[in-house]
Amino acid sequence: MESNNIEEEIIGADNDVDMDGEEDEFEISCYGETNQEDDKFDEFVGALQEIVINPEFETIQNSFFNKNCIHFENTEENKLIYMDIFQKYKEVIENYIEENLKDMIQDFNMEEYAALLPERKDEIDEQLLELITSFADFTVFKELMISFRKMVIATTPKHKSAKAAELEKELLEKQKIEVPEGLELLHVSGNKTKIYDDN
Repeated sequence: MESNNIEEEIIGADNDVDMDGEEDEFEISCYGETNQEDDKFDEFVGALQEIVINPEFETIQNSFFNKNCIHFENTEENKLIYMDIFQKYKEVIENYIEENLKDMIQDFNMEEYAALLPERKDEIDEQLLELITSFADFTVFKELMISFRKMVIATTPKHKSAKAAELEKELLEKQKIEVPEGLELLHVSGNKTKIYDDN
């Protein structure tokens, strides 16, 4: 019996909402064309994500960055070589992505999808948007190259001076770590020690 009372209250409440005597109307504004545009954009972003997480793409991009990042410096000045490298980047990376998108999306047209990006950039992952933008925006490309260079420099083992080698040896002795003969490159960071073969 209580459920009938609740039902009556709900129905009665619905009738009471209409305060000015007019019926409330609502309109569904997303019809075929907008949904097709949304579906198209979602398909594009999904395909792009698949390409970017593919190990083959990562290898191509890292190889390009490794080969060219050394030329970039974190200064206001732009050297002439930067534009040559930027053009090569567009040829290698953009073409790779575009060819894969053509394989994945029927009747793919890069210009058509590029036109959708500015108005829908909030719907794309920040790193993915940065990658796409790096094809057209030299400043974004330069920032990517400088970031990659910093990462390479930070992770590259360096030869130690005699004083640094002596301090490392003392630290290794304290940590009771034996270093095999023939290994010269060590990286000591806090409590962690990595040994790199010089060969």
